[in-house]
Amino acid sequence: MNASILVTRTISLNEKVGAIALVVAGLFSLVLTHFAAPLAPLRLLALALAAFAAWCLCDELGMRKPLNRGGFVFFAIAIQ
Repeated sequence: MNASILVTRTISLNEKVGAIALVVAGLFSLVLTHFAAPLAPLRLLALALAAFAAWCLCDELGMRKPLNRGGFVFFAIAIQ
């Protein structure tokens, strides 16, 4: 029997903060789509929060891996 399946993994603070930031950025972005007034500073804040969440995710998965770095770079390009 493989014992590595039974080992529990601790959740790091970086992982918790990134997950919460991703949820808050998504909900904040969704709420801002319902307003007719141009709220550009708040939209930029939502994008910055989403970028921070993506950075936390990439850091948790390992920034040395080329696909993680590439995904973060393309995410940064997409939000511009």
